[in-house]
Amino acid sequence: MLDTGPGQMRLAELARGLDVTPSALHYHFPGGKEEVVSALFEREERRVLDAMTTAMAAATTPRGQLLALATARLQNAARLARLHAADAPRAEAQRRDGSTAGEIQDYVLRRRHAFLAAERSLIAGIFRDAVGRDGSRASVDLLAVAFQGALFNVTRTFVLKTKRNAAAVLSELVDLFFQGIGRP
Repeated sequence: MLDTGPGQMRLAELARGLDVTPSALHYHFPGGKEEVVSALFEREERRVLDAMTTAMAAATTPRGQLLALATARLQNAARLARLHAADAPRAEAQRRDGSTAGEIQDYVLRRRHAFLAAERSLIAGIFRDAVGRDGSRASVDLLAVAFQGALFNVTRTFVLKTKRNAAAVLSELVDLFFQGIGRP
């Protein structure tokens, strides 16, 4: 399903791929394709958020926590990309004709936004701890948004495409946020 997208998935094909009967799949997911998609998203997103939370818990400093979160995020980048992939032109056409696939694509986009909000909350918590509870909430939220965007782009641009050393790139990114430009 992750390879073809939820809009193209057929329950009978999924049942064959899982080596179960279609009736068993319908029994466990009486809501049909939408319920299967929802369960898949919940499981996969929870895995990634749990991996980030666990990695953060093992670190002792805010810098270490942010680096651990970024590393866990990078390790799950391919999983998230496949999960949150949306074929925008096809989804738009399906929305116009009212197809179920268009509704599922809308659901995928809503889930992606919810996942990013949960991830941003983890990042903001690290920055809040770093600047202290007296720090401006707006500044912390802005830092979290900026880091999340930078992490996404660094992952996509430097690590996945150029095959640069991921640990070094992520460490450099975290240092930029904690030390700023031009500081040793």
